[in-house]
Amino acid sequence: MLDVNLPYFWSHGRMVLTGCFVPSGLLVRHLVLRRWTNTSLRSCVAANVTMGAASWLFVVGFPVAIIAQILAHNLILDRIPSGNAAPYSWISVLLVSALIAVAAELLVLRIFFKQKLSRPARGLLFVGALCCVVVAAYATARYVLAHPPTA
Repeated sequence: MLDVNLPYFWSHGRMVLTGCFVPSGLLVRHLVLRRWTNTSLRSCVAANVTMGAASWLFVVGFPVAIIAQILAHNLILDRIPSGNAAPYSWISVLLVSALIAVAAELLVLRIFFKQKLSRPARGLLFVGALCCVVVAAYATARYVLAHPPTA
């Protein structure tokens, strides 16, 4: 599998990541919120935008998953002389990014809008966030590969 330089990927493809992550997330969250909450359309839109800002902050703006992966790699994986864990590192970043996005979204929904989602709705929100992260990462990878670094 492919070895990915995550800091370069994030720094050079952040705008593409944002351009794919935000619109797809808005659509998924809107569908989940309209189906599983008892809010008005205005509150649903406000919650959707606020949840999107929170998830964007922790996935794209300040990439907690990438920072955690770099710390784990430097503190733990460099000490293990058994080989390369590169494919698992970027796959785990996608999963952790989706978890962080959903956690931020649920926290915003609970604190600011006093809404609580059922377990199936939270699962659907996670699957939607994971799909959004994967699509955004794929689009960003295509962009980064098409625009290699210059000397």
